[in-house]
Amino acid sequence: MSEPAQPQQSPGAGAPVIGSADPYRGYNFKVTVLGSVSRFVSCGGIGMSIPPVLYKEGGQNSTVRHLPGAVRLHPVTLRYGLTSSPAMWQWMKSGMDGRVQRQTVSVVQLADDGYTEVLHYDLVDAWVSEWHAAPLDALGTEIAIETLVVVYDSINRQQG
Repeated sequence: MSEPAQPQQSPGAGAPVIGSADPYRGYNFKVTVLGSVSRFVSCGGIGMSIPPVLYKEGGQNSTVRHLPGAVRLHPVTLRYGLTSSPAMWQWMKSGMDGRVQRQTVSVVQLADDGYTEVLHYDLVDAWVSEWHAAPLDALGTEIAIETLVVVYDSINRQQG
């Protein structure tokens, strides 16, 4: 069995070049919310942006500089099959009742075997900012899927 490819330095570029390692599969993940692993059909939106702030220098210099603005962490959308468990409803409802429950939501990327953790995101102090009930269709055959949108104050990432 060969060892995984290690990043190699590109001549003159200074940035690592990705070897021949296969990318992880997007369907191999798990999410921990409220202290237990929950079954989600999708998790999307993890990300951040730093919008530039334009600053024009004074005097005769008409240079416009781009300064970093405030970091913006993107909301994360969690979609899950509706079950008899009240956990997600109670988490969302606490915010409606004025008692927002901040939780650490862990999103874990799994290896191809479906068990080995290869990448771990912790969304720190997350709380529900939106909830959407499952669409109902008397002619459909799909699973009833509800949606939560969570916001968070910081994010941590760990390998393995």
